[in-house]
Amino acid sequence: MERIYIVGKRSLIAKNLFNFFKNKKKKVSLIDYKDIKITKKKFIIINCSSKKNSKHDPILDRDIKIINKISKTNNSFYYIMLSTAKVYGGKKLIKKETLKCNPNSKYGKYRRKVEILLKQKMKMKNFIILRLTNLLNLDLRQKSNSKTFINKMLRDLRYKNIIEIPKDKTIKDFIDQNSFHKIFDLLIKKKIIGTFNLSSGIPTSTDQIAKYIIKGYEKGSIVKNKSLITDSFVLSSQKLNKYIKFKISKKKLNNEFINIGRNLRNV
Repeated sequence: MERIYIVGKRSLIAKNLFNFFKNKKKKVSLIDYKDIKITKKKFIIINCSSKKNSKHDPILDRDIKIINKISKTNNSFYYIMLSTAKVYGGKKLIKKETLKCNPNSKYGKYRRKVEILLKQKMKMKNFIILRLTNLLNLDLRQKSNSKTFINKMLRDLRYKNIIEIPKDKTIKDFIDQNSFHKIFDLLIKKKIIGTFNLSSGIPTSTDQIAKYIIKGYEKGSIVKNKSLITDSFVLSSQKLNKYIKFKISKKKLNNEFINIGRNLRNV
């Protein structure tokens, strides 16, 4: 059994993935970016560690630095890069992998450059780029480099008894943490190569999301804020589903929104 190295001790995604694989009795290590000293001949590495460099130079990106480091050996490895939906840009609601990337944010442009550089270095072998959707998890951290829309929703409901949503109709797609982990397990088993969206592919309005969470929490109200602006998009999951045969139902996802509201009561 190959050892799985998950990079990013400060990353909530990394910690949860580590616990998932550990519970499945996998050989897994959670390591810090600075402590990458891999001696195994065959291994899997998932990089959840990210840090923007001031120069926005893809050569200085952690994904590239890790690849440079582990490629110096003759070891055989499978690399998983966690990218972002922001590499797409544009106004199209449904974003497929065939869509031309035209990022309109600095972060999206930067991560797109990293994707391209990674492909050049790896020569289309032994790696997968995952463009992530919104991850549904109970995250109430106040000081975080990765504050999300769901983070704000949950914090506002917990401490202000409201959920603010944009006044204009906004559509998002989410994937629950359980499904997210199961997909990673399948990816590692099959070692799929290429660029894929990782999402539920299920469009849900922010209004619906707020209603489900409040239903689980059993109190709170929705406030529509005309000055609140957030991305409106859905990542298509069709390409990945063809390889791993894993599909999330709308009913299951809706129940996950309700469950996260219930879990918020116990915090």
